[in-house]
Amino acid sequence: MLNRQRNYLVLNYNSSPVVIKTRFESMVIPGGSSREPASLPLSVDEILQVNNEAPFFKCGLLFFEPEFQEDLYEECRIKNWKDILTDKQIEEIVLHPTIEGLQKILSIETEIYFERCYGVYIGLLNANFPIPNNVSKIMRIRRSEFKRKKLKTEIELSPKDIVDSTAAQKELEKTQAQVEELRNLVASMQKQNEELMKVLQAKEKETAENTPPKTRKTTKPKEV
Repeated sequence: MLNRQRNYLVLNYNSSPVVIKTRFESMVIPGGSSREPASLPLSVDEILQVNNEAPFFKCGLLFFEPEFQEDLYEECRIKNWKDILTDKQIEEIVLHPTIEGLQKILSIETEIYFERCYGVYIGLLNANFPIPNNVSKIMRIRRSEFKRKKLKTEIELSPKDIVDSTAAQKELEKTQAQVEELRNLVASMQKQNEELMKVLQAKEKETAENTPPKTRKTTKPKEV
C-alpha cells in the first residue's frame, strides 16, 4: 500500500542523465550505472505527473525501488512492467543472442524504448565487445524502420540469425582471458620492481655503513 505522504526513489541505471517534469518544476536525475543507479525522491503525485509527461517508466529509462515497484507501476497503469528490459538484459541479448531474446527487442514499438536498446548496443560496440554480425545487422535494420515510421517490424528471425553467437562468445572469452593475463603480468612486474628496489636500497645502506668517512687533507703553509 503506497503512502502518499512520503517519497519514493526513482532510479536511473543509464549513464545519461534524464530530465523530468512535474507539475511545478523540471528536475534532472544524473546518470548512473547498473551497480550504482542515480536516484531522486518523488511523491506518488509527482511520479504520476512524470508518467503523464513522458514514457520514461514504460520504456525503462527510469525504474522504481524493487520493494515498491509493483504498486507504483500499478498506480501508473503500466501493466507489462515485468517485460521491460533492463540494461543487463539488453546486453545479454546482444552478446548472446537467442531467437526469443532478439524477438523481445524487435517487438518494441516505441522509438524511445528501442533507442535505449540501440544505445546499449552502441556502448558495447564502442567498447570492442565481439557482437555477432547478424545482431548488428538486425539492430541497424530495425532502427531504419523506426526512421521510416514503421513501428511494427517486418524482420522475421530464423536460426541462422544466431549461428555466429558461439564464435562471438569464444572470442569474448579469449579477450577476457588476454586482459586477465595482462593484468597478472603487470602485477608481477610491479612486484618484481618493488623487490628490486628493496635490494638496491639495502645494498646502498650497507655500502654507506661500511665506508669510512672521508677526512680533509690539510697542508702546512710554506715558510717565507
